[in-house]
Amino acid sequence: MVFYQLAANLFSPCFDCHPDDAAHADRSPRNKPRAVGNEVELAVSPLAGMRGAAGYHTSVLLGGEEFYFSPFGICCSHKITSHDSTDVKRTFMGTSDLSSKDILAALSDEFRPGSYDILRKNCNAFTDCCLMETPFWNVAEF
Repeated sequence: MVFYQLAANLFSPCFDCHPDDAAHADRSPRNKPRAVGNEVELAVSPLAGMRGAAGYHTSVLLGGEEFYFSPFGICCSHKITSHDSTDVKRTFMGTSDLSSKDILAALSDEFRPGSYDILRKNCNAFTDCCLMETPFWNVAEF
């Protein structure tokens, strides 16, 4: 348990994009009907070469368009391009009235080119903030 807490502190985002945890604790779309709007999906794939440690690459799909964070800043593509693996798990998270421009406007200042940090501000931190913006729940709860 101590290792988990240490890892959680080490790998948590170095900025605060999370509202009060109580405010979004029960917003899971798992049992809710799909509403009109852009479908939001979480894409997760395992990273290879971690030498015994588990690591994952994550991105968000909004209306089928992929958003991910890299050393070049926020990147987007009309299909999934950031996952090297064919073992990509896609999970429907809900729907959002936000557009691609809304996501970029909300997160571009925080996720600038050159601000990528492999441990503290990586694709997983971006995905977490992106899902909070759309709004959904913390990736750690997934």
